[in-house]
Parts: sequence; structure tokens; C-alpha cells
Amino acid sequence: TGRADALRALGERLSAADSVVGAGVTPALGALLIATADLLAGKSDDVAAAVDRLDQYVEDLTREIPWQEVRGDLMLTAAMLAANAGTPAQAQRALRRAERHFERFPSIWATAVLRRSSGVLLARQGHLQRARELVESALGTLTLAGDQGGAIHARLVLAQIDAASGVPEAAPRVAQHREELERLGFDLGPTGYLHGLAELGASRAPAPGGVPAPQPASALEKVVVPLQRLAVRGMSRTLIQRELVTVASEQAAGATVCLHELDSAGQATLLQQAGPGGVPVTEWVELSDGAGRRLRLGAGGPGIGAGWRALLAVLAAVAELALELASLRRAGAHQPPPGATLHESEAPDLPGFISVSEPMRQLKSNLVRLARSRSTVIISGESGSGKEVVARAIHDLSTRAGKPYVAFNCAAVPRDLFEGQLFGYRKGAFTGAATDHPGVLRAADGGTVLLDEIGELPLELQPKLLRFLENGEILPLGERKPLRLDVRVIAASFRDLAQLVRERRFREDLYYRLEVVPLHVPPLRERPDDVVALARHFIRQLTPAEQESPVLAPDALVALHAHHWPGNVRELRNVIERSLAFEPLPAVLGAEQLRIAM
Repeated sequence: TGRADALRALGERLSAADSVVGAGVTPALGALLIATADLLAGKSDDVAAAVDRLDQYVEDLTREIPWQEVRGDLMLTAAMLAANAGTPAQAQRALRRAERHFERFPSIWATAVLRRSSGVLLARQGHLQRARELVESALGTLTLAGDQGGAIHARLVLAQIDAASGVPEAAPRVAQHREELERLGFDLGPTGYLHGLAELGASRAPAPGGVPAPQPASALEKVVVPLQRLAVRGMSRTLIQRELVTVASEQAAGATVCLHELDSAGQATLLQQAGPGGVPVTEWVELSDGAGRRLRLGAGGPGIGAGWRALLAVLAAVAELALELASLRRAGAHQPPPGATLHESEAPDLPGFISVSEPMRQLKSNLVRLARSRSTVIISGESGSGKEVVARAIHDLSTRAGKPYVAFNCAAVPRDLFEGQLFGYRKGAFTGAATDHPGVLRAADGGTVLLDEIGELPLELQPKLLRFLENGEILPLGERKPLRLDVRVIAASFRDLAQLVRERRFREDLYYRLEVVPLHVPPLRERPDDVVALARHFIRQLTPAEQESPVLAPDALVALHAHHWPGNVRELRNVIERSLAFEPLPAVLGAEQLRIAM
């Protein structure tokens, strides 16, 4: 949020803290925050001393405690500081040290930041073409990693390199990206972040005789950046596949690029696609993912000629090596014994999914291990326990993450409208059908649908849902021919479906077709360790962006633990929202402010 002063104050408090974790850890973290605050605010006048201080903490942590993540952050910040404003020798030393670290502990984000920093250093030294290649590669990876600020930084560096090269239209782009970063909180004044490149642009302005015409890039130079983006260490197989399609589609505007998985019979399943749909694919190459799967990369559309097959073959060859390396890294990683949970640091971050207690850690571990599965999942649990959060996590972890996710509450639809809402209908199919309606299943085509409260599904519609689960076909109202869809179904219910089957209120064949992978979300009272973690999560989520999040007082912690939570997570969220609704917002939330109804 750009609050460099608050970041520096926190760093100073950490530096002075009497830590029980480790004598060298909190001072190192304090120095890291102070250096980050200086980098953010452009106040790091003595860069050499700041970099040397961070390097010394790296050495101290190596001797005392092998905290690789902290050491990596220290080296990365030192490299950024030195590349932006340090001496070339110091910057090269800091960059090499950080690169060696992240070769051992791969991080696609850190690799991208180091490439951007290396590009900054090369641009400061006048090597503009090589600098552009590195920063363009970093921009693609930062965009893939979802780092908005980092991507804008990379665009600013590219614009400043163009300005240094004498490109006339570079100045408006520099101003635009500087304004975007300032809105994010970066100080880009005369002494601010990356000011060295602005000075470089001024010092290398073209002579009055005019701007020299840029030399056309060779065919080999055109693929340098795409190959660098595909060769980033630490990318998962899913990310490599996504980047392969993105990189290929960027080589020809308006083209369609798709990646399929081929089964043993040669049938193709679409994994990734970029560009307009409906364009015939004219060029194909096959590759392996290093784990026994065959993939097929194709392109079609304007500008796709015979030469494109050679480009696809080069991209596929590099992606094949990257996929095989990712498979080997995954195979060489520590595998937990059967029944053991995945370590928290190894599991991906799932928004809203709080897993402090052992039951939720086990559930998160199971979700991660289900990521490649296409099986139907049924989630049971009390109302308000978080079944929809689990369903969303299953979708986000799957290969369908970029496709639609549609939640349909079976208990919220009138009985006579149920079939049309779920399966769709044509205009005129019944009285009141004034327009075509695709239906929930068609809206989720290619993605995932959550059928919440599946126990409320009318008995007469259950055979139609069963048919869809078995052969992927639906027959909307008013249609004469069935439609084939590709939708993964997740069902959820707070009712005991087995009891409904015994009462003949739910079809037995549909029950067994849904109960392929059963998951249970325990009620909040059975996982008390999650209560405070969830409360703090909701406080951060519901506090207005311009205000500081309150902290929970000791009596509030006691009250949270003492409550039985019959309404589960939904009730807890309501309690936090109610406590934050009254102004002024307190700095500390006590039991009185929580207003828990006993």
C-alpha cells in the first residue's frame, strides 16, 4: 500500500526486538523491512552500506539458522538495491549470489525480479538490447505470477530503455507507467526508485541529426525472450503449459493457439487455449510432459504459415524439457507417508481457506492431491461450515481453474422453474419463456458447477441429472437434439443423503454416481484451533482499505473460544462484520465490541 514510513517503523521495532526464535532472525527481518522501505520511498542514499548490511545478515543466518526463505528475501532485496543504484561490481556480485540461491530453491517470481534487476543494471551500463530481452522475459513471468506492481515496474524499465534508445513515443509511456506506480504507493521523485534509468535516457538522447532507424531483429533474436520465459526454474507443469500457449499466441496477433492432451486412443482433451474460438488449427506439433502424457500444440488463423511449424517445434522442444524437469523435481521431492498431511509450506495458498486445525490441514492436503482428478466430488457438512469454499478450492486447484465456476443452490429455486434453470430452455418452450436461457450446466461448460444442497433436487429431475453425469448430455426444454457438455460436477449437502435414499426421497443410482469422492467439512466447534485464525482473517478482509486492522484483545480471544458456534463459520463472519460496523473503528476489539449472542 505504499506506506514506507510504517514499514520502516516496523523494521526498526524488529531490529530492536529481543527474539526468542533466534538471535539473528529478527534483526535480519528488521534490516530487510528497512531496506524495502528505502527502496519503496527512494531514500536509500548509501546503497553500498545497505547492501553490505544485508549480506552480513545472510552470512549470520547461514551460520546460525538455515532459514532459506529469509535468506532468499535478503539476497533478493540486496540485488534489487544494488542493481538500481549501486556500483556495477557490487550489483553483479549481489545478483550472482541471489541467482545461485534461487537455483537451489527455485521461485518463478524471484527469477523474474532478478531478470528485471539484471536488465536494469545492463541498461545502466549501456547494453540496451540485452537489457530489453531480460526485462521482456521478466515481464511475461511477473504477469503469469500475478504481480501487478512488478509487471508495471518492468513496463517502466522497457519504456525507459526505449527512451535511452531514442524512440520518440517512449516519453508518454514512461509518464504513464510512473503514474501507475505512484498510484500503487511508489515514490518516483528525483531521488526515487529507478531514477538512474531516467538519467540514462536523458544522457543517451539522440543527436539533432535524427533518430537512427532500429535494426530489424533476426529470426533467432525473436525467440530469445519466449524461450527464456519457458525456461524459468520452479514453474509447475500447469504453469508451463499455460505459458507455452501464451507465448505462442503472442507471436501472431489474432491467431488461435491450443494445447491438447492425447489419450492412448488418440482422443484429444483441451487443456489450454488462447485467441478467438472457432478458428481452424492448421499447424500441429506433439510433445511429452515427462510423466507419460502426450500433448499436442496447435495454431491457426491469420499469419500462420508454413514457417510457423518450425517456431512451434522450437517452443515445444523447450517446453518439453521444462515439463520433464518439473516432473523430475516433483518426483524427487519428499513424499509424505500414506495418510500424512502435506506440510503447510508445500501446499498452495487458497483464498479464504484457513487450515490451522488438524482436520482442515488434512482436508487441504486431500484437495491438493485431488488437483489432477476429474472425478465427481460430494461435500458434506453442516450449514455455514464452508462447503462452498472447499468447492471453489477444488476448482482453483484443477486444470479447469481458468474456466467458468458456477454455483447453483438447489434449495433456492421454485420447483416448477427447476428444470429450465438447470438444463436451459429455448424461447417459446413454455409460457413465459420469452428468450433462450442457456441453463446453469451450459454456463459452466468447460469448467465446474457446484450443485449446493443437492438433497433438495426434485425426484423427477434426478434421472435427467444422472444421464448427464453418465454421458455428458443434456436436453434443454424445447430442444430436439441433446447437447454434449464438459462440466465437472461438485455436489454439496448438509442432509444425510444415505438417509434420504432409505426414505426413497433420493435415487440410489444417483447417490452412488455422486459419491465418487466424498469429502466432509467438520463444524467449527470440532476445530476450535481455526476460530481465532478465521476471526483474524475476517477482520483483515472486512476492515476498510484506508484503515488499520484492529487486533483482538485477550478477553475477545476467551469469548471466541468459549462460544459453541452453532452457525459455524457463517456465524463467526457475521460477528466480526457486526463488530466492525460501528464507528469509530477501535484499535483493539474486546469481548464487548464482538457482541457474541449467547
